[in-house]
Amino acid sequence: MFSKTFSPAILAMIAFAALLCMGQVAAAYENSTMEDQVAEIEDIEWDPNAPHNGTHSLQKRGPRKLIQRRSAFTYYWIASQGDYKGGKADTWVGTCGGKRIAKVNKKFAEALHMEGSGIVSGKVINLGGCGCSYSKSKGYMCFDILSKKKFPFGQTSRGTPLRPFTSIASNDLKAGHKIYVPELKGWSLPGSKKRHNGCMRVEDQSWSFDGRHIDFFSLTKKNYNILDKKHGLTHINIYDGGNCKLLKYM
Repeated sequence: MFSKTFSPAILAMIAFAALLCMGQVAAAYENSTMEDQVAEIEDIEWDPNAPHNGTHSLQKRGPRKLIQRRSAFTYYWIASQGDYKGGKADTWVGTCGGKRIAKVNKKFAEALHMEGSGIVSGKVINLGGCGCSYSKSKGYMCFDILSKKKFPFGQTSRGTPLRPFTSIASNDLKAGHKIYVPELKGWSLPGSKKRHNGCMRVEDQSWSFDGRHIDFFSLTKKNYNILDKKHGLTHINIYDGGNCKLLKYM
């Protein structure tokens, strides 16, 4: 064993080298920490309906699986007499059993048949299980009168309540499956204080289109006109909804 004494100049160089090494270690740690933060941020999305108090503005989500790319996007709604004013009330709508509900103008009667659900004389009606063809003498005698408490916004083809801005119709996505559509995220919605979070559920079917197409339930034709004019959305990317939250907008 032996001891050695270093000059002040050499000690200064050793100290400088040590500080330089420590700086490189700190920079490497900082870069690693930043990468971890980016990875974490990428797994977080803003909740547009969160209170602005800094406590619930973020929500966790995992990576979403793309189900369909560039699928067609359209709207549907329940027919309302207010959207089809004018014209002579010359067409009956009634139940499958032949009970007359109301006499309306033909344009409104055709809309009821097309949309499947509507409000007539204060009653919520939906296409019944019988055949539905127009007769000049009888009109459209093919509807069921629904419970307004259970079906305030109409009924899907699967017998579940329609939910504004949440229910969608699809012919090639599994019934009950939640989907996430990023193009809708943050939309302000007519008649609602909440913004859309992009989460919807397949609850209906349509006879007016085939696959790679969803119909978005806007409740009214007026709502459709507002949203279509503002966004002009015709095609979307559809992701698996996973644990996305279905919100009650109305």
